[in-house]
Amino acid sequence: MTGNVWRGIRRGLVALFVCVHLGALVAYNILQLVPGEFAPAAIGPAAAYMKAAGIHQRWNMFAPQVSDHAGAPVLVLVFADGRMEFVHPPSTPRLVHDVPNQLRIHELPPEQRVCHWSFHIVDGRMRKLESYTTRSGPQFIPVRSAWTRWMLTRWLAENPGRGRELAFVQFARADVVYDGDGPLPRIDRVVPMLVEPVDWPVPARPLPGVLP
Repeated sequence: MTGNVWRGIRRGLVALFVCVHLGALVAYNILQLVPGEFAPAAIGPAAAYMKAAGIHQRWNMFAPQVSDHAGAPVLVLVFADGRMEFVHPPSTPRLVHDVPNQLRIHELPPEQRVCHWSFHIVDGRMRKLESYTTRSGPQFIPVRSAWTRWMLTRWLAENPGRGRELAFVQFARADVVYDGDGPLPRIDRVVPMLVEPVDWPVPARPLPGVLP
């Protein structure tokens, strides 16, 4: 009988703790939405409990401030006659205006560097991979090398016969900025990055200005 009583007391204490804990969390975050002078006074006890328990956080801890810039991968195709073609994956924004040489896009005025918005619904995992390809550091070179080889293979399949016109290919990172200066994002610059010097269907080598 005594064991059952203590078991019931322990369960009651656990249930009370859970109710107080969740109540403080919910009250603290909901009361902040209530206008007027009542809210600060009502928040006080809940805030004191959360600080004592070490859980003083806002709901936005699960949704941090979104960055105002992002790196997007670009496949750079260099043809034997000196022409260059820039291939963006479907998940990255496309330029509104045609830019003959995106490596010199930083020389253009901002209105000529604007991009269309890209809505990401089912390509979240691909964008995650693309974010790794544009990071610096030797550990990410194999990632962007694999991405470059994959994009090149797709391009060759979609453009049969044009492969013999290519001299070499290279990877570049487009710096896409969302700073609120206009209704559309823009590309501030396109920077070549190193890939592994291996022979694919078309050789890869650093572009001018990029150290080997």
